[in-house]
Amino acid sequence: MIAIWVVALLCVAGFAAAIVWLNWAMKRSSSKFYTPKGVHVAGAIASMIVAIVIAVGSLYWLYGTAPGQRELKSFASETRGGLTRVVKVYDLQGDVIATYEGKFDIQTESSKVFFDMPQADGTTKRVQIYNATVVVEEK
Repeated sequence: MIAIWVVALLCVAGFAAAIVWLNWAMKRSSSKFYTPKGVHVAGAIASMIVAIVIAVGSLYWLYGTAPGQRELKSFASETRGGLTRVVKVYDLQGDVIATYEGKFDIQTESSKVFFDMPQADGTTKRVQIYNATVVVEEK
């Protein structure tokens, strides 16, 4: 999820740097003591092309690959307070022993699943499930 923010910041920084560099190169006067204006313009254009390649590559990864789609789903879940889900907990015989439904974000550890279940009074209740079969379905 952090990859989305890092790539977005890199693209914005690359575009901003290229625009500032190009603006500075166009305003400066040529002199025999300085690098020619054309070199700076070429550098600014090259940095703009790199920023475009990073942006297009990132968009392709996010929208054109399965890992990118999972990353977008995780991002949506973490920034919007979770996804609407149904959690069913089963015992060893396959009988449902608990069902939870609502909008929440789920976290897992080695033998534990936990989430904060919103209550009617506006508070949340932490639900922790140890050593059970848990099926999570998104609505």
